[in-house]
Amino acid sequence: VGQSAAGWNDTERTLIQLVDDLRYKATISDDTWAELKAEFTDQEIMDLLFTAAQYQLVSMALNSLGVQLDPVLDLYLPTDLPAPALATPAADSPQTIERLPRLNPDEMTPEQFAAVEHLIREDGSLANIYAVLANHPVLFGPRYDFGSYIKSETSLSPRIRELLILRTAVLMNADYEWAHHVPIAKDAGLTDEEIAAVLVGPTADIWSTDERFILQAADDLRREAFITDAVWAGLKASHSDKQLVELIYTVGGYSMTALALNAFDVPIDDGLAGLPEGAIQ
Repeated sequence: VGQSAAGWNDTERTLIQLVDDLRYKATISDDTWAELKAEFTDQEIMDLLFTAAQYQLVSMALNSLGVQLDPVLDLYLPTDLPAPALATPAADSPQTIERLPRLNPDEMTPEQFAAVEHLIREDGSLANIYAVLANHPVLFGPRYDFGSYIKSETSLSPRIRELLILRTAVLMNADYEWAHHVPIAKDAGLTDEEIAAVLVGPTADIWSTDERFILQAADDLRREAFITDAVWAGLKASHSDKQLVELIYTVGGYSMTALALNAFDVPIDDGLAGLPEGAIQ
């Protein structure tokens, strides 16, 4: 039922709204952020976001891989309630309330500095995403390690990986993610025409059959946290089981990153460009 159900206290209702904001808006609205700030520290809000985002990813994997309940479990979702609404590509959601500060290395605590020291540039600066996530140094390391793996260490080809990431950035309306991965996509061999076609999605004429399935998988996972049977069958024709798992975690992982970038209002780094105007199609 959600936050409209009877019995919730104000904090519980805000937490449910947080989950709904992240699922359907791909960010945290100003009203929800203000309510969270009244109850939680910045680090606790980061924990709340990544908990919700992590279980979006887990849901994508469990649903798409067809994982069944263990025999000792007998708690099923009720079947007599309406199914949750499907998610659509995220629209612009203006944020006017200040979110998390960007920390300069020279103003960090020793724990924060230790978390990001290996990422500090020669001029002493940090990419904005690291300067913001440094607000939670305990969370920083595990998140960075997971992100690094799906960015460059899976068995997916760089081209397929960047198609998944760019399409996820479009679906999540994640300017920062798009800005940073367009140059990486070009290094992976995508042309300007192909990058523009990512905005259109799997229906663009330019794609091969397999690339169409790749992009449709990203769309499926955004829409209903599940890769539909026809798309799964198409992917199975060209990819190993390991790669199918990696595909899900690439979309889920970059969806998680997009939620943090959007909700924490991380600005694009200098010299990079976000999504073009009217990108959501």
